[in-house]
Amino acid sequence: MSFPRLPIPRFAKPAKSAPVPLLGRGWVQPFWLERQADPASSAYVVGGADPSNITGRNWTLLGSVGEATLGAVDPRGLVVTRPNSWSIDWWIRSEQRWHFPSREMAVRQRLVEETPVVVTAMRIPGGDIEHRSYAVSGALPSIVIEIENLTPTPVAVSIAVRPYGLTGQASLRSIELEGRSVFVNGELAVVLPRDPGQVVADYLQADILEMLDLSDCLIVNEHEFRAIQINSNLSANAIYSSVNEVVVTHGAGDVQIRHRDKKIVVAAIKGVSVLDVTGCGDAFRAGYAYGILKNMSFKSRAEYGCVMAMLNLQTRHTQNYRTSLEKVLLLKDKHYGE
Repeated sequence: MSFPRLPIPRFAKPAKSAPVPLLGRGWVQPFWLERQADPASSAYVVGGADPSNITGRNWTLLGSVGEATLGAVDPRGLVVTRPNSWSIDWWIRSEQRWHFPSREMAVRQRLVEETPVVVTAMRIPGGDIEHRSYAVSGALPSIVIEIENLTPTPVAVSIAVRPYGLTGQASLRSIELEGRSVFVNGELAVVLPRDPGQVVADYLQADILEMLDLSDCLIVNEHEFRAIQINSNLSANAIYSSVNEVVVTHGAGDVQIRHRDKKIVVAAIKGVSVLDVTGCGDAFRAGYAYGILKNMSFKSRAEYGCVMAMLNLQTRHTQNYRTSLEKVLLLKDKHYGE
C-alpha cells in the first residue's frame, strides 16, 4: 500500500476552534489522545482531553536519499504526510477481537538494522503483526506501508483514515474510493494493493435513520451492528422494529435473523479450513440474496449464505474464485440437509 506525499507546510498549532475530540462510546483515538484522556496515564490532561497533542510529541520522520522528509510515523504506527493533516491508522481483527495499536500494551517499535524502515510490531494471540513504513523516491514520492501477519491464523486488516495528525485534530471533509485509489479531501491519498473487502463509513445519526427507514433487509456482522447502534443512538430492539428483516452474522458462531417478533438462529458451518477472510461478508450476502430471490425461508437464506461464506474462506483469491449452483446445492444438503 502506498501513501503519496502531499505538500508539507510548516508546523503550526491546531486551530483554537477545533471541536472537542469524540471520547468514550467506543471511539478509538490516536495514541497521544488515548493517553491524555486516561486518568491512569502519566500524560493525563486534567479537566478533559485537549484537542492538541501536548504530551506525546515524539515520532520518527520518514524520508529517502535525495528527497525532503515525506512524512512521519508515531510510536504506534500512525502515519502522516503533513504535520497537521489527516492520518492513516491500522487495526487488526483476530479470532478473539479487534486489536487497536493505540490501545494495546504489547506494541514495540524498531528500525530494520540500519535502514530507514520503521517496524511497529503488535502482539496478538499466536504471535506478532508487523507494520512497516518507509519512504520511496521516484515520479511520485510516497510512503509505503506493509502489514505482515506472523501468526499461523488468518486475520482481517482495517486501514482507517483518521481526522487526527501527530499534533492535533485535522480537517477531514470527504473520503472517496475509486477502484484501489482512496481520495481524501479531493486529493489522491492511498493506493491499495488490491480491492478492499469492505468499506465502512462513519455515518451521522440522521443518515443512518434515513437508510434504516428506506431498507427492507439489513445484513451486517456483529461489529457493524454495534457501530450502527452507537452512531444512531438506537437500541437493538429499535433497529429490529425499524427494518423488516435484520440479519447479523457472528463469525464462526452463528447467524441471527430478526423478523418482527421472530428470531431465527442458523449455526455456521464448523471445521472450515480458513485461508482468507477477505470478502466473506460479501459472499454471505450473495448466498442470502439468492434465497430472497427464490422466496426461500429465512433459515434457508442463511444456510445458502453460510455455504457461500465457507467457499470464500477456503479460497486465497477471494475476488475471482468460481463455483456453481450445483456445487452450492450439494454443500447445503451436506451441511444442513434438504
